[in-house]
Amino acid sequence: MEKLLDIIEQKNIAPQFLEFEITETHVMQNLEQMSLLLTYIQDKQISIALDDFGVGYSSLAVLKSLPLNT
Repeated sequence: MEKLLDIIEQKNIAPQFLEFEITETHVMQNLEQMSLLLTYIQDKQISIALDDFGVGYSSLAVLKSLPLNT
């Protein structure tokens, strides 16, 4: 993740114009670690979108607790 953020900074890309997309299944594979990573990404002012919602077996309550934008 740090390497990607370094590239974004080197290329002078404004983070508010970026959106990272992650699948529900990937988030649920390691919820605690992903929650920390998503919080870190959002702290960098990059938007986060959840893809394939409803494909997995995650709880809506759990997903609502994550730092997601879309």
